Amino acid sequence: MSEGEEVSPATEFGNRFAASVMERDFLTAQTMLAPWVVANLPGGSLENYLRDAGKNRPAPKKFEVSKDGSSLFDLPMDDLPPDAPAIDEDYFAWLCVAFSPDPDPEPISSLSFYLWIGVERLKGQLVVGHLEIG
Repeated sequence: MSEGEEVSPATEFGNRFAASVMERDFLTAQTMLAPWVVANLPGGSLENYLRDAGKNRPAPKKFEVSKDGSSLFDLPMDDLPPDAPAIDEDYFAWLCVAFSPDPDPEPISSLSFYLWIGVERLKGQLVVGHLEIG
């Protein structure tokens, strides 16, 4: 991002979510998840889900949030949980959050892990409506 470029609300939200994860403030990060994401977390909590994802990987020291050009309408609708409410078509963004052990990981295999998050509005609030780990 170039200096002076405006950051989208979704990216600001993604940065707050990632910062909570980096600070190991999993309770705060989990409150940013939509109810259907929380209900379907493997391991029963965001902390357990991320701990399992990070096994045998270096501990993250830095994160970077980048916006993906995809939209909800590029995704197969069967990827969304059946209990997910109707999504506000006016607001949805895919973000990739890369957690790395050092400032410039090369090759990509040196990443601690990354998260694909779908940010949407639910009752006027931004939430992580989709969470996928890589």
